[in-house]
Amino acid sequence: MGDILWCFFGDFNVVRSIYERSCESGQGCRREDRLFNSWIGEMELIDLPLIGRSFTWFHPGNSSMSRVDRFLLSPDWLNAWPNSTQWALNREFSNHCPVILRYKKLEKGPIPFKFNNCWLHHPSFAAVVSNSWANSDVVGKWEFIIKEKLKHLKKDIKVWNKECFGCLDTKLVVLVSDIQAINLIGESMNANQIADRNIFKWSGGRQQV
Repeated sequence: MGDILWCFFGDFNVVRSIYERSCESGQGCRREDRLFNSWIGEMELIDLPLIGRSFTWFHPGNSSMSRVDRFLLSPDWLNAWPNSTQWALNREFSNHCPVILRYKKLEKGPIPFKFNNCWLHHPSFAAVVSNSWANSDVVGKWEFIIKEKLKHLKKDIKVWNKECFGCLDTKLVVLVSDIQAINLIGESMNANQIADRNIFKWSGGRQQV
């Protein structure tokens, strides 16, 4: 591949082995799985171990799981950044876990302002926005006025949100934590089922006593 740094990433919609799919029948990899592994070998790509989770995609209800999201790197990439690691983060309300390629500890920046769609359905939200915009008296250039009005509006929305909805971030954290707990239980159960199927297959289909 020369001296070019290669990095392929995304949802490949295919796994590399039966251990990366929770609903595998135990009859070996499918044709597309073998082709995927062959392509990785021909391109001389490196698939780093996934840290944090066993699977990255979850069917609703956790009836099936698989690792379809990954980073594939060239050897020269790892020569340039030898301490690269591949992490699967906790998923929230998507059926995919975010996967990141990390070289060093990420520094946290300013906390972004989050707009919640539920606000739009509250009968008093439009009035809060209108009153905040009208009551923020700012003098200066248009760019400065808009910036200051938006800053004032953000503060007013935060106060209104706490009065009407409570702390949504805390509630979401609890819900996300519940989702992660269910996911981990499902991963553990499916891993045990895969192991049991393989033991049964290796024993020639005879139940072990």
